[in-house]
Amino acid sequence: MAHSADYTPNDPHLGLQPHLDAMFVQEAWAVNAGSSEVVVQVIDTGMDMDHPDLQVNRWINLGEEAIENGCSDGLDNDGNGFIDDCYG
Repeated sequence: MAHSADYTPNDPHLGLQPHLDAMFVQEAWAVNAGSSEVVVQVIDTGMDMDHPDLQVNRWINLGEEAIENGCSDGLDNDGNGFIDDCYG
């Protein structure tokens, strides 16, 4: 199934992110714009966790977060094999 990019994102910094073209994100936005069913995983050690877009849209592992000090106690509170894996 072919799709065309007919959606223009409202990100004022879009032009400063040339890598997005290589990832075909505009085509993905055209197909999934506005859907809360879409999950995007970013593996990057350079994320700005204080960025407003990430503050309200990042995934929170409630198995770690729900436990007092779970995100910084050095334990695998939810038993999934990862220590202090609170955000994704």
